[in-house]
Amino acid sequence: DTVAALEEETGGIDILVNNAGMVDARDKVENFENDIWDRDIAVNLTGAYNITREVYPNMKERGFGRIISMSSMAGWQGGFGQLSYSATKAALIGFGKTLALEGAQHGVTSNVIAPSIVVGQLADLPIDQLEEVDEHFARIAKATPMRKLGKEEDVANLVAYLSSEQSNYITGQVIGVTGGIDLFSF
Repeated sequence: DTVAALEEETGGIDILVNNAGMVDARDKVENFENDIWDRDIAVNLTGAYNITREVYPNMKERGFGRIISMSSMAGWQGGFGQLSYSATKAALIGFGKTLALEGAQHGVTSNVIAPSIVVGQLADLPIDQLEEVDEHFARIAKATPMRKLGKEEDVANLVAYLSSEQSNYITGQVIGVTGGIDLFSF
């Protein structure tokens, strides 16, 4: 068993980041393919459950652990044509909060990060240049109060903080890394 071997070699897994996500399926509910639904449930949700179930008992026994699950703005607000992705990312919110309740008395925290679109170096492009690359991304950047998209570092910095001792009193939270796109604005 890979987890057992890793725990034996390292003395225990302290930090688990559930970061799997299939987001390639786009269709309306009446046209959505069952095999894609099943695949996305398996990867996005069951995968997080399986690895957490393996790692959590030893975190609890050692009295320390950080579990961070990656949801999405689509998990909070839905995503047109993203049926399976939105459903699984919403489920990770309940999953993460339940883990927070179960782990709180044992030194194990669980939090959920819900980023909007993260596009790396494309985030540095002005909106007019971004439109030339991807109209969908440009539309999202225009709707974001910060008027730009996110970078991987924006999410990674929060993961690092939630993994640290400094976050020991933060658990059960869903934290958006969104540039404000989830705010009501005109």
